[in-house]
Amino acid sequence: MPHRLEHACLPAAIYAGGAASCVLTLAGGAPGHEQALAIGFTAAVAWMAYILDRAKIFARWHDPADRLARPERDAWVRAHRGGLLAGAAALATIGVVFALALRPWLATFVPAGAAAVIAYGSRDAASDRTRPKDVLLLKNALTAAAFATLACSSTSAAGIDPRAVASPGLFLACVVLGDAVLCDIEDLHADEAHRTRTVAVAAGPRTARTLGLGILALTATSWLVFVDRTPASAVIAAGLWLTATLAVWATHRVRIAIDLRMGVVALAAALIA
Repeated sequence: MPHRLEHACLPAAIYAGGAASCVLTLAGGAPGHEQALAIGFTAAVAWMAYILDRAKIFARWHDPADRLARPERDAWVRAHRGGLLAGAAALATIGVVFALALRPWLATFVPAGAAAVIAYGSRDAASDRTRPKDVLLLKNALTAAAFATLACSSTSAAGIDPRAVASPGLFLACVVLGDAVLCDIEDLHADEAHRTRTVAVAAGPRTARTLGLGILALTATSWLVFVDRTPASAVIAAGLWLTATLAVWATHRVRIAIDLRMGVVALAAALIA
C-alpha cells in the first residue's frame, strides 16, 4: 500500500498542502475554516496535476523516461491508468467545490492546472519535440512559479491580504526551486538518456546537490535575517533547509523524503504559531 500511494502521487499532494500551510503561517493567517479549505484546494489541484503528468490523458503520451527511471512504478501506473485518471477527475471536482466555497474565481485554477501540466510535459511517445520540462532550469523555474502561484492565490482567497502573501510567496518559490533541483538527481540516468536537461545532467549530481542546498540555505538565511524571526517562521525556514539536507545525505529516495518533509515542517510550524 505505501508504494501504491507513492505511485499515485500522494507525497506530491502532501508537499502542495504543506506549501500552502507554510504560506498561510508566514503571512500571519490564523487557523480556520477558510484556511483549511485553501490548503485542501491547493493539495487537490496539485495532486490532480501530478497524476495527469504521470498517467497522461492519452496512452500514446506515455513518457519512456518514466519506465527507465522507475520501472516498477511505471508498470503499476500503466496497469492502473484508468483508475488514476478517474482519481484525477475526482480531485478536479473536489478542487472546484473547495474553490466555490472560498472564491468562485479560484475554480479557474483547476482547468488551468490541467492545461499547464499537459503543456509542460506531454508529447507523443514517438516524438522528440522539446518540452518545457526538458529545458535546463526552465523546468525548475516553472515548477516553482506554479506552486507559488497556486499557494498564494488560495491563501489570498482565504482572506489573507495579498500584500502579506507576497513575501511568503517569494520565499516558497525559492524553496521549491531548490527542492526541484535536488529531486532531479534521482532521475539523472533517465533524463540523460531522453535529453531532459537538468542541473544533475548538465553539471553532475554533486553540483546539483550543492546548488539545491545552497538555494535553500540562502533562502532560509535571508528570510530569518531580513524578514521574520518568530518561532514558527524559524521552524519553516530552518526546518525546510535542514530536513532537505538530511534527506539528500541520508536516503537515495530524495523526492519522496522532500515531499513528505514539507508536510511535517508545515504541521510543526502551524502548531506553534
